[in-house]
This record gives sequence, C-alpha cells and structure tokens, in this order.
Amino acid sequence: IAEKTVTFAAPANQAPTLAAVAAQTGVVGTARTLALSATDPDGDVLTYSATGLPTGMALSATTGVIR
Repeated sequence: IAEKTVTFAAPANQAPTLAAVAAQTGVVGTARTLALSATDPDGDVLTYSATGLPTGMALSATTGVIR
C-alpha cells in the first residue's frame, strides 16, 4: 500500500472593516446615539471596543452602539 501525505493550510485571517463614521456634533447635556457598522470578510463574530471616550459615554461591545 502506497503511503500518501496530505497537507492542510489554514487560510489567512482577513481584517474586519469599520464603515466610515462622519464627524459628529452635539449640544452638551443632550443625549446622542451613534451606531457603528463593521463587517468581516471571513464571517467572524465581531466585538467593538473604544478608548478615550468622554466621561458618561459608552460603547456596546456586541452592537457597536455608542451612547
């Protein structure tokens, strides 16, 4: 019986893409909501994160919504 070797190569992971976000303005003390939108060419589940947000502002890791 002839021996055969099979080699598997995992495809390279492609980076997700965040849709462009337009400049935002608002009035101090007035609530705002901004929904971020990202896609992943590999179909991987995405989570969102941000640093340096102003006090009182938060980003949902699962939905990409900033409040």
